[in-house]
Amino acid sequence: MLRDVIFEAAAAADLGPTKEERHLLPGNSARPGDVMIRRWANGKDAAIDATVTSPLAASNVVGAAAKAGSALEKACQRKLRDTAEACRQEGLPFLPFAVETLGGLHAGAVTQVKQIAAALARKNGQEEGVVTSQLFGRLSLNLMRGNALMLSSRCQADCPPHIDGFM
Repeated sequence: MLRDVIFEAAAAADLGPTKEERHLLPGNSARPGDVMIRRWANGKDAAIDATVTSPLAASNVVGAAAKAGSALEKACQRKLRDTAEACRQEGLPFLPFAVETLGGLHAGAVTQVKQIAAALARKNGQEEGVVTSQLFGRLSLNLMRGNALMLSSRCQADCPPHIDGFM
């Protein structure tokens, strides 16, 4: 899961992340983010909430065909609409981390990857560009694995053994 890649990279950078912290919003046990990083956004604790959307979904395909990144923007706006205001009232920055199944990342996600990679590079004394590239690669590989798992789980007992004469 993308959440795990973000969490592991932040932990390796000694940023003290936590997963799915509860009770961040008074009177609500909902988890506003997948990963919480202390003092992350302008010295404030921040909730990073990962979401994966498909530009090929019926609800996204028309917009995605007209404009690249449309599905990402829609997913990001949905996350902001659902959670950001409650977080803002508590002084908790909310950072949506939207990714497309086909590999696109929302600008906000790109910013978070670069910031985490920079912290990790400083901590390990490595070149920032190399660490950034490696982190993007880990996210990409994780996304591909997730896509493969989804596809393989849909085609177990229902798929015929011969498809168009190829098998």
